[in-house]
Amino acid sequence: MCKGKFDLDSTRMKIKKQDNGAALLSDEGVVENLDATELLALSDRLKEFVLDNAESFSQPPLKEVTFRGRSFQVEVTDKLWFWEELESGKWESDTFDVFDRFLDKDTVFLDIGGWIGSTFLYASQPVKKSIVFEPDEVAFKELTDNLAQNNSASWHAHTEAIQAAIAPESGSVSIGFRHESGDSMSSVLLGDSEGSTPVQSVNMGDFIAERRLSDEKLFIKMDVEGFEYEILPALGETIQSLEKASFLISLHPQFLLEQLNTEIPAGKLKTSLIRKAFFAKHQALLKVFKGYNCTFINGKPFKPRKELTKALITGQFSRDLVFTRE
Repeated sequence: MCKGKFDLDSTRMKIKKQDNGAALLSDEGVVENLDATELLALSDRLKEFVLDNAESFSQPPLKEVTFRGRSFQVEVTDKLWFWEELESGKWESDTFDVFDRFLDKDTVFLDIGGWIGSTFLYASQPVKKSIVFEPDEVAFKELTDNLAQNNSASWHAHTEAIQAAIAPESGSVSIGFRHESGDSMSSVLLGDSEGSTPVQSVNMGDFIAERRLSDEKLFIKMDVEGFEYEILPALGETIQSLEKASFLISLHPQFLLEQLNTEIPAGKLKTSLIRKAFFAKHQALLKVFKGYNCTFINGKPFKPRKELTKALITGQFSRDLVFTRE
C-alpha cells in the first residue's frame, strides 16, 4: 500500500495478464484464472466488501481523490459514490472553475458550509490560509477525519476546521435535517423541526475582525441551505468594508419559497404576497453587495433588474452568484 494506491507488486498477490483476462498468483502459484468480465465482477465484489466492512477495520480504508491535477485522501464511507462523482467531474464543475480562477497563494479562503470537505480539500491547496465552518456534527466528524488523512501534505498546516454555523449573531442556533444528519442539507431554516439540535453560531463580521482578516485577499464560499437570506443582510457593513473580497454564494430560492409558503397565511392574495416577499428578500440580499461586480457562476454578466423582475413575476431566481471587487 503506497499513498492510497494499490500496488500488486508490494503484496503477496500478483497479477499476470493473459489473452482474455489474467491469472491471480500467490507465492505458491496460480490462485485463479479469470477472464476480463470476471475480473470486473471481482473488482465490484471487493469494493462492496470494503464498503460493508469499512467501520470494522483497524485502520480506515482510504481513497485518493485526484481531480484537476490535485490529490487528497478521504476515508472510505458510504459517501464513496460522491467522491467518485467529484473525481469524474460530474459534481458542480462550475464551482471548481471559480476556485481555479480566484484562489492563489495570497488568498485566505473561508468555506462556510463545508459538509465533508467536498470543496475544502481542493480549495485549501493553493491558498495562504483556509478555514471551514460546518455545524452538522456528523458531517463535521467526516470532514475532520478526511482532513486528518492529509496531515502530511504541505497545505494541511494552513487549514482550520470549526464546528459552528455562521449566523447573524454569535451564540447558538438550532439546525434541522431534511433527511438525516450528515446528508449535506442540514439548515437553520429547519431549526424548529423534529430532531433539530442546537449548535454554536458565529457572526462572520466578528470573526473577520477578531482574526484581522479585513485587509486580506478573501474568498468566501457560502452554501448554507437557505439561511443565506438571513445571514447576508445582517453583514452589510462588513461586506462593504472588505476591499479585496470575492464571494461565491449558493442561493436556495426553493427553500425560501417553502419558508414563505409556511409563514404567509392562506387567502386569495397568498401567491401575490409570496412573490412580493420573495422579491424583497433577493433585493435585500443584492443590496448588501452594492459596489461589487456580480456574475453568474459561469462568468456571464448578472443583470439585477432583469433577475429581480423575473423573481417577482415567476418566483424564480439564480442558484449561484459570484461577487467580486474586480
